[in-house]
Amino acid sequence: MAFELHRDPGLSCIAASAMAAQTVVTWDVADVQAQVLAVATVNVEPIGLTRSVASSAGDAVTVYDDDHIVKAVAAASLGAGADIGVASTNGALGAVTAGASGVVKWRLGKSVTAAAAGETFSLSIKPRQLSGLLP
Repeated sequence: MAFELHRDPGLSCIAASAMAAQTVVTWDVADVQAQVLAVATVNVEPIGLTRSVASSAGDAVTVYDDDHIVKAVAAASLGAGADIGVASTNGALGAVTAGASGVVKWRLGKSVTAAAAGETFSLSIKPRQLSGLLP
């Protein structure tokens, strides 16, 4: 059964565009401090997952980052302990694996519980680069 665990209230951020709850985000390089962008690929470093809906650009949004355990919906079947990242251009979450040498891939975290496609699972947020030129 999926569960959540929050050690702090999360990051207070500004949405760069409209976004749904549970959107994977990264920092926006812009003039607006603490602005986040939606992530639609496994090749971009994620910082966390939005807690609520941002109806338009400039809306305040809370982002759950490192060490939060959140509920998420699986794009495809996954097991407990799987590396989880953006599995589709629509931002859906699924299991990710390391890529070929030199191909940068990031995970958002690890699954704590297993799930079938469309089911809710627990995700421990711990972003990490899986492959490419590791720092």
